[in-house]
Order: sequence, then C-alpha cells, then structure tokens
Amino acid sequence: MYRSCFDSPRHPKIVQLRTEHELDELTRHVKTDIERAAVLKKRVAGALKFGTPAPDVFSDWSAVALLARAKQGQVVWCGQAAMVFQQACLALGMPARFIELGIPQTPACHFTTEVFLREQGKWAVVDATPLPEFAVYYMVDGVPQSAKTIPWEKQKHSAWYLRNERLAAWNISDPALIDWKPTERVKIVLCPGEEKWIFVQLWNGDVEFDHYRVQIDSGDWEDLPKTNTRDWSGRRHGWGLERFSVEAKPGLHEVQVSVARHDGSTGPQSFVRFRVK
Repeated sequence: MYRSCFDSPRHPKIVQLRTEHELDELTRHVKTDIERAAVLKKRVAGALKFGTPAPDVFSDWSAVALLARAKQGQVVWCGQAAMVFQQACLALGMPARFIELGIPQTPACHFTTEVFLREQGKWAVVDATPLPEFAVYYMVDGVPQSAKTIPWEKQKHSAWYLRNERLAAWNISDPALIDWKPTERVKIVLCPGEEKWIFVQLWNGDVEFDHYRVQIDSGDWEDLPKTNTRDWSGRRHGWGLERFSVEAKPGLHEVQVSVARHDGSTGPQSFVRFRVK
C-alpha cells in the first residue's frame, strides 16, 4: 500500500509558483491554516476560468503552466483547479492531496482537494473550482470536514478525457488513510518477507523530506539511499528510498527511523520493537 508523498516547497516549479504569484505576501496577515487555505482558494479560483479545456491541457499539470495558460485565455476543469490549489498549499508548507468526489452511481464526477489543517489536526475539503457554486468548504459545529469517497477504479463513468483508473495515489475510502495525520514522525510497517528477512516500509508527511535515517539494534545510524537499489547483498538486502530489511535472527530487535530534511535537520525518532522466534 502506498501512503502519500508530497512535493517539497523547494521543488523548482513550486518555488516559481510561490515567488511569481507572491503567495507569502498574499497570506501575510492570516493566522491559521484554514484562513490561509481560504485565501489561496479565492486567488486560484479568481485566476482560472471554468470551461471545456483543449486536450493539451492534460500534458502539464504544474500550477505555473496552468496559470500561464489561464493568462492566455485557456479554460480548465475542476481537476486542473484542484492541482493549482494543491501546489499553492504545498508552496506554503501545508500538505494537500488531490481527491475525487461524487455519488455511488458516479463516484468520480468531481475532483477537488483536501488540506491538512495543523490547528485542527485533520484533513478538510477545500474546493478551488472557479464556479460560484463550488466556492465552499464544509463546517460542522465550527470544525472543517474531510471527505470519504468511493475508489476511482469502482466508478462506471468513462469518457475520452478520463482513464478508468484512479488518479489519486491512494484509496481514500480507507479510514486509515482518511484519518492519517501527515507529520515529520515516520510511520513504520513491518512486512515479513523471505524466511530470513523482515522488510520495513516507511511513510512520512514532512514537506522538507530528503531521505530516511535508520538505526538497527543500537548500531550506527545509516542513511537510506535516495533511490531504490538492487543491492541484495549482505544486510542491505533490498534497501531503497522507502524501505529496508532486517535479518530475521532469533531474539528481540529494535528499529529506529527519523526523517532527514534538506536543511540537514532531522525529525523525531520513531521506533518499533519485535521478536523473532
């Protein structure tokens, strides 16, 4: 299962979006994430025009490209608006994810965005579609609400501009994913593999993530490779960007993992203990 990954604010196109569109100045006076998201939503919706886009709009989903097209009079659908808004949030360090919404008969009839609100500790739907009826986010007793949807691959709608497969990278109907809180703390999942190996799968939501650091059984801290590797020798059996292995020797084992960021700092240490019989 693939959890989530987020573009870093340091990505060149995200930096370009932040500077060209003066997002820092735009949000300078806001104090909370929901206020920040509302300001960004209004700016994105105001910069775009809704309509049936030309087919080549699907060739580049970067916010800077979509906004440049908008200045030339090109129109977008909800999916492009969601992508622009998502990247604007990421530019300011707010995790955001692309989701599909609808009804059971047509569960993928609308694309929008969820933003993680740090003050609330939860995901919330914030819609940047450039139509008056979509200028919304949802509140219950003052609490912004998240979404629960049917997986894309179960929908029956088909058209020339859509693939019959989910565009989001995860099954967002899974409660574990809906409620997952993206933090700098690493989520660790043990996956027993071949007889003598325990594989470890990692996830995190740190937007400044560069790579993982691991410590096995009080040994030295080691950096995981920044790309997947086919090095299957010795104790680095199957080590890669988001995974590594531990030799399944009998006894009690402890694995510690932390995020290493672009600036050289590290996140808090997460750990898991397990016993091999």
